[in-house]
Amino acid sequence: MEQNTREVENVNNIYHGNPALHQRIQQLIRESEEPEFTLFLNQLGNALWNGQINDTTAEEDLNKNHAIYQTKRQQQSVVRDIEKPVETPKKSVEFAVGAGILGVTGAIFLLAAFWLFAMNFMSNLAKGLSFYGILLLVILVSELWVRKKQEKFSVGMTGVGLSGLFLNTLVIHGYGILNNVLAFVLIALITAMTFFLSYKKDSGVLRIIALLGSVICLFPLMEYDKLPTYLETGVMVLMIQIVAAFVPTKKEQKAIWVLQMIMQA
Repeated sequence: MEQNTREVENVNNIYHGNPALHQRIQQLIRESEEPEFTLFLNQLGNALWNGQINDTTAEEDLNKNHAIYQTKRQQQSVVRDIEKPVETPKKSVEFAVGAGILGVTGAIFLLAAFWLFAMNFMSNLAKGLSFYGILLLVILVSELWVRKKQEKFSVGMTGVGLSGLFLNTLVIHGYGILNNVLAFVLIALITAMTFFLSYKKDSGVLRIIALLGSVICLFPLMEYDKLPTYLETGVMVLMIQIVAAFVPTKKEQKAIWVLQMIMQA
């Protein structure tokens, strides 16, 4: 009976150390990404297993070296982040400008191709109507498809399409296809659409197109014998608008904008 008791005690004393501490060491060995730290864990586990150190000493050494390991890993992560190539603002600006120029150039070439086709194969009325359809199609493609892929390209393409609508109205009115009333209605609709798109896209370029396009297209509708009076009034209104633009107020802006629009009209 005494011999059996001694055998059980010998079996229980084969290894030393807290089982939870052994499990933690094994877990850290599996997670370790540093050979030196892995070697330390193996040596610590063997020493604890063989009873060369007690649980308290082993846990203190483990906590100390684990903290050092974590600090090294964080430093290495910071160094990797610093070494990553960062796109400079200059490159971003250059890309944005280049995309905008390509958008405008591509849209102009597209419209030129349609214009050559229409001039050679269509009557005056068909030319005017077809240009409206083509230009509206360009704007729709720009807003519904191109805008999702390249915002800058879309602004340029939409701007060319809107400019084309103003120009087409001016040309077909000059050919006598449209009378003054229809031309005025079309100019008002195109201007309203341009203002809406410029507000939606927060684009100063489209807003400039709306202002310039509407004013330029209204000149042929004027009576030329009264042109000096129109010019004098226009210069006065322009001066008022310039002062209002460069000396803005922060309160009641919408009311002021509406009043300016009424005065200009």
